[in-house]
Amino acid sequence: MILLLKKIFLYSIMWPHIIAFYLSKRRELIREDVVRRREYRSYHYENDFVAYLCEVLWRDKEYRNVFYFRIGGFVAFILNLILPSLDDLDLENCPQIGGGHLFNTWSWNYY
Repeated sequence: MILLLKKIFLYSIMWPHIIAFYLSKRRELIREDVVRRREYRSYHYENDFVAYLCEVLWRDKEYRNVFYFRIGGFVAFILNLILPSLDDLDLENCPQIGGGHLFNTWSWNYY
């Protein structure tokens, strides 16, 4: 019951992020990122991709930077107002970030 309530709460806050994901041209890169994230952290909704994406965005502020970088433009700006990312991580100068690879190189050095 608690997991169901948590899932409803996550979806209610994350629906703009879910829509942005499905409309994104970089949807496959985002999917690769989230699948790769499963190797490092386990959350409740590993069998439900959308719920897992929501939980990763909710818990991992550093991943929000990557997600907003992938979404790009004004949509990313609006999403960042809803759920802020890290202020001190700027990915705009990274010309190409492959799907799923960022967590190997960056996240371990960040902490």
